[in-house]
Amino acid sequence: NANATVAGNVTISSGATLYGDGATINAGGNWSNSGTFNAGTGSVAINGTGAQAISPTTFNNLSINKSAGTATLSGNVTINSNLSVQSGTFDLETYTSNRSAAGGLLSISNGATLIAGGANNFPQNYAAQTAGVTSTVHYNGTVAQTVAGITYGNLIFSNGGASAKTLNSSATVSGDISINNGASFNA
Repeated sequence: NANATVAGNVTISSGATLYGDGATINAGGNWSNSGTFNAGTGSVAINGTGAQAISPTTFNNLSINKSAGTATLSGNVTINSNLSVQSGTFDLETYTSNRSAAGGLLSISNGATLIAGGANNFPQNYAAQTAGVTSTVHYNGTVAQTVAGITYGNLIFSNGGASAKTLNSSATVSGDISINNGASFNA
C-alpha cells in the first residue's frame, strides 16, 4: 500500500470500502464515511486549511495537523492506536474520540487546541496523555462536564452557568487556566 494525499473530500459511500492498511491518507477536505473503512495499521491525517468535518469512523491512528481552521466531529469516532492533535483545532463537539481498548497515546502538541463540549467526552482509554506547555484544552459545554485529571498546557472553561466543570482526579496546568464569564469550576 502507498500513501495518498487528497486535497478535497474523502467520501466513502454506502456499500463502498476503503482499505487504509499500512498507508497514510492525508485528507484536505471533509472525511465522510457512510460505508466501510478498514483502517488496518494505517493512519489518517486531517490536514486541510479550512473547516473540516469528520464523520463516525474507526481509525487506527488519527492526526489533526491543520495550519488553519478547525476539524470538527459530526459523530463518535473510535481510535485503535494513537490520537494526535499536532496543530490547529480539533473540536469534539459533544462526541467522543475514545480508544477502542486501553493503550496508545493521546498527544496535544504545543500551539494545538482540543475542544470538548460534552458531559464526559475528553478522549478516554489512552495509556498515556501528553499536552505541550503551549497547547490548550477548552471545555466549552453548556452541560455539567467532567474534567480529566491529566497534565494540561493551558486550560479554558466556558459556558455551563450553574452546570459546573468538575475535576475527576488530580490535574496539573503547566500554563494558564481561564474560567470565562458564565462558567464555573469545581476543583
